[in-house]
Amino acid sequence: MTILNNNTLQLANIGKYKLVNTLKAIDNNSNPVFVTTIKENDKFKTLLINKEKSIIGVNSFKINEKFFNGSRMDSYSNNEHIGLGEIMRLTSIINVIENNFRKIQIFSLNEAIPFHLKYKFIPKIQTDDSMLDILNRIASSEEKKLNNYSKKAEEMFSDIFFNGTITQEHNYYEELPDFIISYVNKIREEKLPWNKTINSPGFNFKEDLPMELTTQNIKDNKNFFNNLFAKHKIDYRI
Repeated sequence: MTILNNNTLQLANIGKYKLVNTLKAIDNNSNPVFVTTIKENDKFKTLLINKEKSIIGVNSFKINEKFFNGSRMDSYSNNEHIGLGEIMRLTSIINVIENNFRKIQIFSLNEAIPFHLKYKFIPKIQTDDSMLDILNRIASSEEKKLNNYSKKAEEMFSDIFFNGTITQEHNYYEELPDFIISYVNKIREEKLPWNKTINSPGFNFKEDLPMELTTQNIKDNKNFFNNLFAKHKIDYRI
């Protein structure tokens, strides 16, 4: 992993870990963004600061041995999508790689699931009830563009519900994450609203979801992430 310019990206020992201390980036509008990290009690915070020296983004996280546990990510940009969340995610990836952490673990708010899937996070289904709730939500969709997904979800729901167990033939704990990713990608492709709008109830799951991004996921998608580093003029490459 390579830091391209020590003047624009510097790491420092914060607590027991080597974390981003100085990082210069640009947002989607080419405005400069300064990034640093602080420690508060048992949490760390990545701070995004604009040229007026105002905080415009905060990513709070904890570190548990080899796991990076995301707590909360907020950007303050008047609902404009200017890439602040993306810069915070890229900063967390630098921290993960430079400390040899195994993964980033988060508990995503339902409204943010498509955002995290965009950055290669994998949903983690932990209970049968959660699985059935998600499948029931997809199966109940009457949107014609999602017919293939609603039919497949109904079949999976019926198999799990009426058989009363996860069959050996279908390990739905392994199958459902890929199905969710494909479903959300289809919604994005068709420009359908994930969250509720004036004209639509949205196509979300109505529940929050554990997700994770492993170091191997990051390496497998290094071209994707390296393009994002270049886009924001962050001098780092995987």
